[in-house]
Amino acid sequence: MHENRMCCLGSLLWNLKRFPIVGEWQAGGPPLPLEFARHSDGEIASLVVLEQGPLQPTFWAPVAVETLDAAREALREREEVRINATEWIGSVPQPHGIDHLHSAVMATWLKSNGADAVVWTALPPKSRDCNGRLPSVDEAVLYLNSINEDDRRRAENYIRRSPAGLRTPFRERFESVFGWTPTRPED
Repeated sequence: MHENRMCCLGSLLWNLKRFPIVGEWQAGGPPLPLEFARHSDGEIASLVVLEQGPLQPTFWAPVAVETLDAAREALREREEVRINATEWIGSVPQPHGIDHLHSAVMATWLKSNGADAVVWTALPPKSRDCNGRLPSVDEAVLYLNSINEDDRRRAENYIRRSPAGLRTPFRERFESVFGWTPTRPED
């Protein structure tokens, strides 16, 4: 019997917000080019899948829903994605007319792992108010220096709690500038 699986990036590892997985997150998701490149109110400095860059490890877990549509909807709700922004929830199989970055990589991973489907958050990079614009690492540091103390604490928590195995250019700069080294997420 096959199962729906989901690749995980970022805060889902430590904050499901009622996202329905079965069991625990597992290492061994498809390697993807990730970066802390979504900078805006609410997200602060979250991980996104980039078109290119150093490949980073991802995690997966079976999703406790019956259909791909239900998995996509559960992830959309968890990520608070607008209902009309369906392209920000990636999946294989893909909805008609939507082609996501690295769908071929996801499809290969899916086939080699014997699952029916995979879903993931496909938010674009964002530099302040400009969706789709990838900020530079210097802009990311300037952005983090410009936000209020509460938002900066949230950004630090998100970055530090992200898996230690993620070694991105932004993370390395955040470590050298702010001292934000990885911490072990609470069990």
